[in-house]
Amino acid sequence: MAKFKVLKTNRDKATRELFKKDETITKSVKYINEHERKLKEAGYELPFFERLDKKGE
Repeated sequence: MAKFKVLKTNRDKATRELFKKDETITKSVKYINEHERKLKEAGYELPFFERLDKKGE
C-alpha cells in the first residue's frame, strides 16, 4: 500500500468511492494506475493522484 494525495476530485464508478481534492489516501499502486487508466480512456486529463511515499526517498 502507498500514500497518495488527490490532485483532482474524482469517483471510482465500480466502488462508488469518492476521492476529494487535497485528501491523503492509502491505496495500492496497481489500483491507482488502473483507476487513472480508466479516467484517461474516458477523456480526462491526468494526473489525478500524486504519490507521497516513494520508495528510496
